[in-house]
Amino acid sequence: MRIKLLWLIVIIIIIVAIVWSNPPKTQKKKSKSNYTTAVKSSNSKLRVHAGNYTIELSGKTDPNNVESYILKENGTATWMWIQPAGRGGAKVTSEKHGSWDVKENSIVIKIKGNTGTIIETYTYSNGAYRYGSRYLKKIK
Repeated sequence: MRIKLLWLIVIIIIIVAIVWSNPPKTQKKKSKSNYTTAVKSSNSKLRVHAGNYTIELSGKTDPNNVESYILKENGTATWMWIQPAGRGGAKVTSEKHGSWDVKENSIVIKIKGNTGTIIETYTYSNGAYRYGSRYLKKIK
């Protein structure tokens, strides 16, 4: 009788160990699905707003110097300061890198500057994304 009881306990321990180490597959699929949905949602917002932008100042224009952002679909951002180089050419005199994201009604850009991270939040207002007197103008 003791041997049967001992075998029964061993079998129960083995079954519990197997179940514990292998959770049901439905739980794994559910969490993976939620992650995939979040990534697709984020990527679609980035895809819509990705592109090349000039940074304009309300009421001011300077044809000799251009400040620009390149916002890529993968969430990386590049800031550039561009100056004329003669004969209609231009040269990038400064370039910084960082990331960007889209929130409800804003574009948040984080660039690694000389003294730390610079964060600019451009909020959609009056037909453009604005940050103080600055606004983004998409280059088509």
